[in-house]
Amino acid sequence: MKNFRLLCLLALSLNIMSAPEGAFNTLMVKAKDVNGYINFMKENPEVFESIGSDVAGVCVTSLGNDYPGQMFVWNAFPSIEKAFAASDLYDPMNTSSDFKQLRTVMYAATFKPLKDFELRPGSERLWRIKLNNWQKYVEKMTELEKALNDAGHDIRIGVFSPIGGGSAETGMFHLRAVGNSSAETGAAIDDYFSGASWGRVWDASQEYVDEVDQSEVMDAAINGVLQSLDPYSAYMNPEIFEESQTETSGEFGGLGIEVSMESGVVKVISPIDDTPASRAGIKAGDYIVKINDTQVQGKSLAEAVDLMRGPVGSGIELTIRRRGEKKALTFNITREIIQIASVKSDLLEDNIGYIRLTSFNDNSGKQIEKEIKKLEKNKI
Repeated sequence: MKNFRLLCLLALSLNIMSAPEGAFNTLMVKAKDVNGYINFMKENPEVFESIGSDVAGVCVTSLGNDYPGQMFVWNAFPSIEKAFAASDLYDPMNTSSDFKQLRTVMYAATFKPLKDFELRPGSERLWRIKLNNWQKYVEKMTELEKALNDAGHDIRIGVFSPIGGGSAETGMFHLRAVGNSSAETGAAIDDYFSGASWGRVWDASQEYVDEVDQSEVMDAAINGVLQSLDPYSAYMNPEIFEESQTETSGEFGGLGIEVSMESGVVKVISPIDDTPASRAGIKAGDYIVKINDTQVQGKSLAEAVDLMRGPVGSGIELTIRRRGEKKALTFNITREIIQIASVKSDLLEDNIGYIRLTSFNDNSGKQIEKEIKKLEKNKI
């Protein structure tokens, strides 16, 4: 058994690793008991060893958290290939009950380091930024790190590119500054505002940083809060809401599935009866990880739904991860006009009428009225 270590810290850290070689997978979670969750992982390292992780760590958000218990768990790998392979070996949504009762998974992401980064425990400050030239920005951050250390500040700077993840990571880069303590990081920031010479390097680096669309940030934040409440709450911005109107009108072209976003992939809530998806064998709880040749991770729900729609009669290939199945499942489906029959009925013994409402749409009221009349007509 390899000499496996779990690093626990206030902010991100990894084992000393020659980045930009390597990659790491992260799980953003909501922990009910932060210390209990950390101790449980320390006591059960075989979970990480089984997926080929070289070293793992825990990052606890102590300031600026979006919700209580916000933290993420990471696993370091020597390559993106190994990190992706680990994703196939470990399904965070299908793990032991011991894990499930300690945390709720918000989303998963894979990160690629873009510069050398010495990974050890410490206190971190994280910025999510958009870059117009990441190569030039990395050069500036390398220069800044040296200038900080020459000035007596033991600060490690990392720049990372998410490769798929939740909506909060889509299109963003991560800048991480890690000191041995919060006080040490704060001292460096004080020096910047006092006019330290190395501050000019930081100022020059902003040329390569694009302004973040605050509406996108707000959308991601609101959606994150709602998803932490329960599995059924989600936020719709105007574009997604407009898409939903197509679905609630009672007729549209597609596959016939109700979906949501969970852990960065599309989760099937339910296949609609008598549609291409239900006939193909798609089941509630399935995770759609690939649509044709496009990976779903990193896409928004609206983008994924748009990929699944297309001309009536055209084909589509869905790659599915299903609980209890070790390998991914592939389904080839032909798109059809989906006429949503949201109401079904049956006449049971003793003239008991049974009405099933499978979903709500604009036609549901009329369909219920129609089924009631049919039951009254057929009663004995």
